[in-house]
Amino acid sequence: DIGVTGVQTCALPIYSSAAGLPATGLRLWLKADSVGGVDGSTVATWSDQSGLNNAAQQPTTGSQPVMAANVLNGRPVVRFSGSQWLNLPDVMNAASAMAGEMYIVAKSATTDTMGLSNFGAYNNYNYYINGGNVYESFGSTVRYQFGLPPQPQTDWHLYNVSSKAGEWVARQNGRAFYTSASNTVGFRTNPVLGTCYPGDGSYAFKGDIAEVLLYDHVLTDTEREAVGRYLGIK
Repeated sequence: DIGVTGVQTCALPIYSSAAGLPATGLRLWLKADSVGGVDGSTVATWSDQSGLNNAAQQPTTGSQPVMAANVLNGRPVVRFSGSQWLNLPDVMNAASAMAGEMYIVAKSATTDTMGLSNFGAYNNYNYYINGGNVYESFGSTVRYQFGLPPQPQTDWHLYNVSSKAGEWVARQNGRAFYTSASNTVGFRTNPVLGTCYPGDGSYAFKGDIAEVLLYDHVLTDTEREAVGRYLGIK
């Protein structure tokens, strides 16, 4: 939607639960409104708000995204141009991780082939858009291929994916649109945000990211509703 001010707004799903954002098992929390700086300033470090200091970083100036002010409901976003990405540490302690769930509030600027993130142990590229498909390996030793979610990625939306032994689920705006009952958990030690594979910006994300949440377990329905409510009211 475009409001009277011309600033784009987004109506993510609002849930009935009044619970706050679940803190148990939160491994990564990136909020664009915590970045600081002025409109257009580069983002070398996106600080982690989980308390674990898992900051997303990019030391190369030309590969740094920028902060864009007053974009989503009056709040800033981190904007990627298609050649920029951020590196992350071993957020999930990949050697011992048994499950995980991730939330990303994002809007693509194009339908061209691109990657959004790569947290999976599968040694290949992830494509958030590639023609009519998504290729995703979050928290898995395999890469899943499935059709595009119902809402276009060029709209603001909540992308949510979970992984545990014997179950892998991708959701958009709180609704599952792909499920696999066969899954072996695996996380990489060098995850990335904003591109399809560590160290490779050839199919980097072009668009905006407002928030990222990553948990070390698959959330309960109550926890998931609380996350949805927190993100929805923003």
